[in-house]
Amino acid sequence: MGIAAGAALNVVHERLRPLCRQESQTIPGDRAARPKFVKSLQKGTFAAGRVAHFRLNSSHLNARLTTATEIRNVDGIIVRVPHKFSYEFCPSVTDGARLLRSVNMMRRRREGGWHGDHVNGLGFVVAMRANGYDPAGKRALLVGAGGAGSAIARVSVGTLAIYDNDVPWRDQQINKLKTLGKARSTGAPPISPTSISSPTRHRSA
Repeated sequence: MGIAAGAALNVVHERLRPLCRQESQTIPGDRAARPKFVKSLQKGTFAAGRVAHFRLNSSHLNARLTTATEIRNVDGIIVRVPHKFSYEFCPSVTDGARLLRSVNMMRRRREGGWHGDHVNGLGFVVAMRANGYDPAGKRALLVGAGGAGSAIARVSVGTLAIYDNDVPWRDQQINKLKTLGKARSTGAPPISPTSISSPTRHRSA
């Protein structure tokens, strides 16, 4: 398992621990979308009997999450590709998940329903710091406007440039990140055409 993926899993386990009995966690997703991730999980958390993977099509997600809510010994759900947009199932979420309107971890609340979080970016930052690099105050280039961007911005990165093939999605994330008031809205150094496929899509947050 990669360093960032391992760090993200550690974050997942820490976030689930306080308010969960840890009887079971589940991972809805499509195995074909991330086969390496699932294989890595099976070697660790699966062997320990802590996580059960089940495969879902997107069209069945709503019904299955409703069922999971009714199964009282399902204490947590780790959400994988392509089902991270299960935000609407969570009556409460962390600030990072609210920013992205996306969750990849859900834990059962004592008062009912689910509390959602998005830990990919946090795991990415934890992995960088564990390897001796602190992004705070630095200029950063993010290729792909996903969860990592919010975490990088929230640790007070100096300048954040974002590239994404989906331009409307990229611009939406940039506008959200600007509301944090931590990443300066100044341009990062130009990127040569040999290092990125669409250099004209450069925006800063």
